Amino acid sequence: MRILITGGTGLLGPHLVREARERGHGVRVLSRRPLGEGLPDLAPDPEVRGAEG
Repeated sequence: MRILITGGTGLLGPHLVREARERGHGVRVLSRRPLGEGLPDLAPDPEVRGAEG
């Protein structure tokens, strides 16, 4: 399953992104901050993609 998480680099977002990846889901993150800034350990993961907005 592919999941869109808004606020993925905020307070709760990183926990949701990591949990989704642990369960094998592809994740799209919408955030005001760059993906590498809020989720540096997951930024290289090809199944985690970010969009700033």
